[in-house]
Amino acid sequence: FFLISVRFRLGIQFFSALIVLVPLVPQLNLYFDLHMFPMSSVVLIIFLFFMLLYVVGTANFFNFMDGINGIAGVAGIIAFGLLGVYTLYQPSPGAYQEALSLLAICIALACLGFLPFNILHAKVFAGDVGSILLGFLFAVLVVALARNFRDMICFTALLFPFYADALTTLYVRFRAGENLFEPHRRHLYQLLANEFGIAHWKVTIGYGAVQLVVSAGVLAACAFGIHAVLFILVISFFLFTVVTCRVRKKLSS
Repeated sequence: FFLISVRFRLGIQFFSALIVLVPLVPQLNLYFDLHMFPMSSVVLIIFLFFMLLYVVGTANFFNFMDGINGIAGVAGIIAFGLLGVYTLYQPSPGAYQEALSLLAICIALACLGFLPFNILHAKVFAGDVGSILLGFLFAVLVVALARNFRDMICFTALLFPFYADALTTLYVRFRAGENLFEPHRRHLYQLLANEFGIAHWKVTIGYGAVQLVVSAGVLAACAFGIHAVLFILVISFFLFTVVTCRVRKKLSS
């Protein structure tokens, strides 16, 4: 077997994301009213670039977080399940949105079928291919199903613990001067499972509970506008950061 370099893998991921996102450009321009900005073509290109970062970043974040038994399966069930059900029952979803919503639900059910073989005495593993694919599909479905920036933020928040853990860990490693491309075991869930010896399934259930609470809060806040959604997310991220800091401080003391 052979190893694929990080840069080559990232290149393939960006190329794949570009292939998927380019056909969605007319939809992005319509839903996000990019034609209202001056030099709209430039704005659309910049927006597409950030969407590429979002898709590739989510794919890799999902991969980073797939390090203990069951965590990817539980996160997939919750994120894809809520995304599919919520968008399926929106007013007048249309055949296109309905098909994507059903696809999200099918992926959630696939994760449910995978979970019993992975959460306790793991016999089957998603691996890099499976976890990157799940993250990639989630991000693409969020972009395809979102009709405005509020939807983008709400749907992204369905995977909140993965983003929060990955971003805080990246910051910690950056501050420490570490090479961000090198493997590590410094995510919060890894510290809880490895350094503190908490059973994998307990950490997984804890992350799933946080994911459910934040997702429910964000989806409920959607009806009150973007400010309510951001308020929920800021409070949630603050609390997550506090917990992360306390765990890391306890390890270093």
